[in-house]
Amino acid sequence: MKHWNKILLILLLTLTFFRCKDRYDPPVISAPNSFLVVEGFINAGDGPTSFHLTRTAKLDDTSHIRPESSAIVTVENEAGTEVSHLSDKGNGEYSSDQLNINPAEKYLVRIRTNEGKEYVSDLLVARSTPKIDSVYWRYDNDGLKIYANTHDPSNNSRYYKWNYSETWEFHSAFISSLIYENGRLIPRPVPSLTYTCWQSLASTSIIINNTAGLSGDVVNLQPINFIPRGSDKVSVKYSILVTQQTITKEAYQYLLKMKKNSEELGTIFDPQPSELKGNIHCVTVPNELVVGYLYSSSVKQKRIFVSNIELPDWNYFSGCTSIFVPPDSLEFYFGPKVFWPIEYVNVPGRGDGVSGAVRGCIDCTMFGTNIKPSFWP
Repeated sequence: MKHWNKILLILLLTLTFFRCKDRYDPPVISAPNSFLVVEGFINAGDGPTSFHLTRTAKLDDTSHIRPESSAIVTVENEAGTEVSHLSDKGNGEYSSDQLNINPAEKYLVRIRTNEGKEYVSDLLVARSTPKIDSVYWRYDNDGLKIYANTHDPSNNSRYYKWNYSETWEFHSAFISSLIYENGRLIPRPVPSLTYTCWQSLASTSIIINNTAGLSGDVVNLQPINFIPRGSDKVSVKYSILVTQQTITKEAYQYLLKMKKNSEELGTIFDPQPSELKGNIHCVTVPNELVVGYLYSSSVKQKRIFVSNIELPDWNYFSGCTSIFVPPDSLEFYFGPKVFWPIEYVNVPGRGDGVSGAVRGCIDCTMFGTNIKPSFWP
């Protein structure tokens, strides 16, 4: 009986503790409205400026993210003079190859939607970003860890944001020298076209840090990315292009809230989700919420490469196996195109035949492109 009393007491305490956590539905999630989401920044240096415009949806809405199409997006200076009209690239993307930004001036972003609403950002001060001192990697039992170092001798940066684009070369498990076509096997013209490929991904996590509490404006051992041991990303060769920006304190605080809301929620010990109030406002409907925080900054980048031969015991395994196909079974296996032929073989006890495997183990273009990136060595 004492045992069950203890269990009941634990259950009651647990239920009481859970009930103390009030449900909070921020307007962006619970309201029926569809709010504008603005992502991007004004590039105060060399390079493109781009913005991604979408609309929010309720959590119970199963539809995909809806891009804001046919909008007019402009960048203006403090005097109200238009500096650039961004091109509509489709799918909610608006960009300009190069803005002529004067660091001594302030700028704003103006958005006019297809339905007639107008949105304006606060005035933005262009910030200069110091160079990336180094991007480097460390390898341990867990996998490959990418870090960045930077510093600002003038102590003016203090708040930093990073993102990255990673690209990796990978090979199919088997290189095929044959094609099954019209009921017969013929030589594959260029076997390498289905053997060597590349794939690229852009970062989706929020990577930020600050040196506001330090005497020097120095960032060391900033984590950028982690690749678990055995991943195909470093099965041959891996590259990462790290982008660094200096942001304002307000932008940092906004991104910190977003990071907590998106990455740290999920248990009763986590903070309640907070409403994200940015620096973009709807002129047409002043009380309408707009999601996003814009800033203006120059950009610094650095790329590194890592080869599989530099990582002992990486232990990548494709999981692919080959099969033996006798001459009288070619149509059965290769006709539906599920299996592809590899090469002619002779197996003791089974005689002449053809080795084969499922297409995904032979055709690397199912998972990437066989067009070599321009920056690849």
